[in-house]
Amino acid sequence: RAGDRPALLITLSFEDSLDSHPQWGQGLMEMQLVLQLIIDQWMGFVSRDQELQQLSSQKNALSRLNRMQGRFVGMASHEFKTPLTSITAYADALLGQFDEENMPLATEFLGVIRNEAGRLLRMVNRILDFSRMEYGARLLGATAHDLRPLILETILALRPTVAVKNLTCVLDDTQLVPRALVDADLIRQVMVNLIGNAVKFTP
Repeated sequence: RAGDRPALLITLSFEDSLDSHPQWGQGLMEMQLVLQLIIDQWMGFVSRDQELQQLSSQKNALSRLNRMQGRFVGMASHEFKTPLTSITAYADALLGQFDEENMPLATEFLGVIRNEAGRLLRMVNRILDFSRMEYGARLLGATAHDLRPLILETILALRPTVAVKNLTCVLDDTQLVPRALVDADLIRQVMVNLIGNAVKFTP
């Protein structure tokens, strides 16, 4: 090989002059044909090797682009989901506070806001699910976090929904809550799902 590219070197040497051995002529012609076949095969191999290297480079570039696209989809989905949950919760809270006589269209408008926010949240969830299936392992960014602030943020985001149902949500952290290696966005979404379902299905 010459560097990163394959190379072929063929050398013929004769101790005597070819002119003194005329009987070698036929043999040399046959050898020339054989060598030409070898060279043709070698050139074909070199060409295929170059094509394979080019295809491998293109494959690696497409793989990098695909990973970047997956990370973007996953991160964008995470960023959208939490504020959409809060919008839906606050719309629910406002629905129970308006006077129909003074603001007759408030309930209708808030209902539209809530329904559209819920629809968008379901779309984000579907995108996020697909992203997790294909790229989930690459999207995890585990770092050390205190869980208490994450739980309190979740409770605050869901407070309107909790208030509408006349429930009380209290964090009992009398015992030490240890730090944990987690992806903060994913753990926050887990808590949104857990606490949100608890509120939703509690009479």
